[in-house]
Amino acid sequence: MAGRVASAPTLLTNVMAVMRQFLAIALVLAASLFSQASPLPAATGPHAVTERLRAAVGNSHATVRLLAVDARKRSLTLTVSVRDPAAYLKHRYARVVALIYPALAPRFARIFLRVVDGRTGAWVLAYADIPDVGGEGVPTRRESWHIDWRLLDCARNLPLDDIEIDPDHAAPACPAR
Repeated sequence: MAGRVASAPTLLTNVMAVMRQFLAIALVLAASLFSQASPLPAATGPHAVTERLRAAVGNSHATVRLLAVDARKRSLTLTVSVRDPAAYLKHRYARVVALIYPALAPRFARIFLRVVDGRTGAWVLAYADIPDVGGEGVPTRRESWHIDWRLLDCARNLPLDDIEIDPDHAAPACPAR
């Protein structure tokens, strides 16, 4: 009785085919996870989140310029306007960010935060936290940020998720006391 022995190239081809199928399934699952995520629980629906954020922004002496909470898309966008961006970033904005991270962040797939100079209308901080697919098809998050270079030192201690702002302390000193 002669047995069949798979050759090395055939075995490698079969293993690679199984790995490709696994990766394709993982990508489909990741896409469905991010595109059809469940809405916010009723206890923390969009209205409750909106009210909490408006109160936090008001307590931080800023004005809400844009606040959008979309439970279906699991998206949060918050833009605030301030007359004193340096002092705001250094002393008061952390209270608003702390409401989002870590308490509310897991409930949103996409988070966009901005701080605008109320005198000039220029953005002084922009932050995005969005879903991404990692190198091996594993769902992960991608965070990006931009801060006016003159205010990097002011924003150094913001509790943004997994972001270090000017860790080498190379930025000019914050103009706010």
